[in-house]
Amino acid sequence: QDYHVICVLHLLLSILIPNGLIIGEVMMGYKFLDFGQPINDQLEKSLIEVLHSGFWSTGPQSKLLEDTLWHLYKRPCVTTSSGGTALQTISLLFPEIKRIAVQTNTYFASCLPWVTANKEIILLGSSQNLLMPDIGIIRDALEHQPDAIVLTHIGGYPNPDIQEISELCKERGVILIEDCAHSPFTSIDSKYVGTFGDAAILSFFPTKPVPAGEGGVVILKDPVKAKQARCLRDYGKYPVDGQLHHSLPALPNARMNDFSAAIANVIINNYKSIIQHKEELADIYDSKLGDYSFKKINYTESVVSPSYYKYICFIEDSSIKTSPVYDHTNQITSILDENSYPYTFVGETRSWIPHVCLPLTPSMNESDVFDVISACSTP
Repeated sequence: QDYHVICVLHLLLSILIPNGLIIGEVMMGYKFLDFGQPINDQLEKSLIEVLHSGFWSTGPQSKLLEDTLWHLYKRPCVTTSSGGTALQTISLLFPEIKRIAVQTNTYFASCLPWVTANKEIILLGSSQNLLMPDIGIIRDALEHQPDAIVLTHIGGYPNPDIQEISELCKERGVILIEDCAHSPFTSIDSKYVGTFGDAAILSFFPTKPVPAGEGGVVILKDPVKAKQARCLRDYGKYPVDGQLHHSLPALPNARMNDFSAAIANVIINNYKSIIQHKEELADIYDSKLGDYSFKKINYTESVVSPSYYKYICFIEDSSIKTSPVYDHTNQITSILDENSYPYTFVGETRSWIPHVCLPLTPSMNESDVFDVISACSTP
């Protein structure tokens, strides 16, 4: 390849150079996004193909990604520029939402489209050790008559009550939106999260299980809304008799570029082997820390296949750890309080629930896991 292509390629691949893991204030060498030479070779080949294709945005790679996800989720999937714009798209697809309930233990993006539109916000607390609202909290929230509920499947684990929550929302006519940014291809009792509600989103931010630099996806139950989503993401453009027209509402470019789509396609194509490796590492953690494991504590009857975005446990501390699911300053309650935005709170626990997240990356091996375990303090 010529020099300029190689320079651009290395720039693109720089998104695959991750941060390390925090040990106090020191960075450690476990790489979040090092998938090994065979996968890295596939990434380089795919990016070079995009460079020479002439389609750098919403081209063949984006179309392939949508088709692959539609095949897996059995629902229409629309690529977007980020998980955040995927949520913005959903907010425009459901203009009837005036009052929305969102769990506080998730990122601000999960409620931001409705905050920006000055909608009424209900914040949901988390059940102890679940780090998500359970069915009881959802029942209490429905007494406030929300038009929609946003649930986040935290840390790559499904909400254990998602089936019951889905059925309850259908009975009450409440729109259910699943934030699956942590949880691509995560299943509970053989059903993917993202298919329990009316709409869902994925995120391909570099820290996510399917990293692509940037990018997101809207998963929709209604094919008509999927068609609308494709129009929304591109300034409201739609063709009639060979001419482009524009409709409102619209988004100021929520398209996904083909470089990110190409990376996502390679990761998804290798996802089974990546998850298998992470599951083997998680099993080692469980063998030593099983009594404190998020998975062991919260899933006693359901069959769960997590994304292992994080290994969550309720140990006292560890000198080797990643960032928590969401600390106090990242709780939505804290952010809305800081900005004097009004909300109604439902639940008992609005504060941060103590937990530790241990590293679980494709680049780690068994020896690394034992090193981490030796740094853990149990109660």
